[in-house]
Amino acid sequence: MTHTCSNANQPAQIAAMKAAAASRNVPFLDADIDSLPKIGDGVHPTLDGHRTLADTLAAEIAAIPTVKPGTLLGYKVWDGTDLRDVTGWKFYDGTDLTTARVERLPSGYDTSAAMLAQEPFYIAHRGGSKDYPEHSLLAYTQAVRHEFGALELALARTSDGVWFGLHDDSLDRTSLGTGGGTGTQLVASQMTWAEVQQYVINLPAGTSGRLPQPYMRWEEYVETYYASHVTFIDIKAAFSHRTELLNMMDALPGNPRQRFVAKYYGKQYGGWAQDASARGYKTWGYFYAGDGATIDQWADKWDILGLSYDAPAGDWSSFVGTGKPVVGHICPDQAAADTALAKGAAGLMVSGVTSVDPT
Repeated sequence: MTHTCSNANQPAQIAAMKAAAASRNVPFLDADIDSLPKIGDGVHPTLDGHRTLADTLAAEIAAIPTVKPGTLLGYKVWDGTDLRDVTGWKFYDGTDLTTARVERLPSGYDTSAAMLAQEPFYIAHRGGSKDYPEHSLLAYTQAVRHEFGALELALARTSDGVWFGLHDDSLDRTSLGTGGGTGTQLVASQMTWAEVQQYVINLPAGTSGRLPQPYMRWEEYVETYYASHVTFIDIKAAFSHRTELLNMMDALPGNPRQRFVAKYYGKQYGGWAQDASARGYKTWGYFYAGDGATIDQWADKWDILGLSYDAPAGDWSSFVGTGKPVVGHICPDQAAADTALAKGAAGLMVSGVTSVDPT
């Protein structure tokens, strides 16, 4: 793959390369290195000013949704006379450019049945929401590198019908740092995909040293991890479009009913989870502290139950007593994971993927 940087006055040679890149669906950065905006320009929020050439290009790449971690990239720059090799072949690891290398990412659970046969089994919450920009392809790749066998994905739908990873109704919390999950400035269902692409997913609180990431389309996730990992899928605010999403899942190759688990709040079984169950998908209902008293009326509706890792022992006893596998959620570190396991958890939903060892 070649990502080319040129000056604004492209000669025929560069124009031809740009056309060739377009025909192969390869990103082409049409800008002079010296003219790349700094962060203060408000154009490239992923740039933190001019660093080395490779770092600057890496920041640009991070804003291109079609470039996935693991891609080999070749860079050339127009020096006024010819195209000149600048960095040679480099490897984009999702954060920066490093020397090209080959890395085999671990495979996850083949099916939901294989996952349930493991005890405990491990699920990466939003790809690792405590450590990486949530729902980004970078987050999922890092969770896979840390050997999480299942991944959790919540989806939103734009006004022009594009499905993408997002937990909230809006982008306010993830892009603006406001709203607390219920913001109203950047409501996903009222935005086009082109408008969503103007924003990035910020780093989780307390983390540094990584770049914000672009929002990830459903198609990107499916292409990268559908065939290798079980996915816990939550429809969130796109609830009214659940039939469309189920049809998309049904249309995937292989056996999607063994690769997806429909997830929703345990006391709201109807609609998404019920429709998914009717089509043959496993379901997971998650609950919170205090829900133990009513679990008997809900347990039979779900294939898998979930309970807060720090819920009282009495609640855990009620959930485990149903005979259903119970997932402890949402574990930020090994201590939380150990707490859930000690209470009888069969699986763990983990946000701190760098802190919990699934092996």
